[in-house]
Amino acid sequence: MLLADHGTWLFVPAAEWNCDVVGKLHALAIAALAIGLVRLRNEERRGHCAQTWQLGIRHLALGLAIVSSALLVWFPAQAAQPLNMAAVLQLASTSVALVFSYAHSRHSLFPSDVLLVYWLFSAIASAAQLRSYVKHSTDALDIRMLTAYVAYLGASLVAMRAEATPRPSEPYIHLADTDDDKRDPAEQANIFSRLIFAWATPAIDAGYHRKHLDLEHLYTMPQELTGDQTNIKFLAEWAHSKTQRSSSLLRIMWNGTWRDIIWSGVYLIVSVGSQLLQPLLLRKIITFFQVYGTVAGVSLDDGLVLAAAMGALGLVRAMAFQAHWLRLMLPFMWVVKVLSALIFRKVLRLSSESRSKHTVAEIVSYLSVDADRIALS
Repeated sequence: MLLADHGTWLFVPAAEWNCDVVGKLHALAIAALAIGLVRLRNEERRGHCAQTWQLGIRHLALGLAIVSSALLVWFPAQAAQPLNMAAVLQLASTSVALVFSYAHSRHSLFPSDVLLVYWLFSAIASAAQLRSYVKHSTDALDIRMLTAYVAYLGASLVAMRAEATPRPSEPYIHLADTDDDKRDPAEQANIFSRLIFAWATPAIDAGYHRKHLDLEHLYTMPQELTGDQTNIKFLAEWAHSKTQRSSSLLRIMWNGTWRDIIWSGVYLIVSVGSQLLQPLLLRKIITFFQVYGTVAGVSLDDGLVLAAAMGALGLVRAMAFQAHWLRLMLPFMWVVKVLSALIFRKVLRLSSESRSKHTVAEIVSYLSVDADRIALS
């Protein structure tokens, strides 16, 4: 709604604008799910699970979402209304999500970040569609359309909850001999748990209830940051660089850390963007209090949406900023591991005469202090 008297607008999107945005979001979701399917085929299988109640509830929610999406396409067509492309794309994305969910359950033991994000945005988009349908409907509400919107919203929330629920290890058929107790819990956590660091809660509880912590209470290093893995990856990159015309240590370091650096930049952009949007949203909240009760069409639910959006922006800003710093530290740790391994290999190859020129303290300083300084620079 555009409030010309006040020179601003409130978050009351029109039905056409809402359908256009929701349709584009579902088109992007189809592309993301398709890319996820391709990557899933290239990953190593970690295990699969027989039919459990969690898997059954998830597939039941997916079936309900597909049926409700099909009804949202069928009901307007039956009433000779224009085809709702947003509902068509929603039906297509939900069908692809069903295929992805089945493939993921046969492939991996852990929750899918792609499905969790998909169901979150599907629930938000469905809630926006439901609100727009109720608010902008000029005729009497069609109970069938209203039921289909509510069913899809409920199915999205149930599917997201079922996907995020930790899965028991007993019914799973492990395809690799792995020790779950020694695995880093962050590798098993879903995307929301990693963003709010919920996977670290057991360690915090252990530190609170125990007077002393032993080494067994601490989490292990992520597998990709262990000394042997980083060294193997670096040596493979170094051997490959020797076959090229020019070999550069800086290029090898970039090849090992570019993903974390780029993701750190993405999280920083999201954090800064959320920070810049908050004053704009605050202005709309102030405008809402100025015009509430005096301008037709401005209701209490508009203010509730604005307040929820302000809280969501603050939460996104905090999580993205913390994820930025965490991602930024991963390249530093990788470089330190590589440099320490190189220095250690060099020390092992020193002759007795060369080793006599360096004390043990100097060698330890090379392994720790100097490697940290080079990585920080």
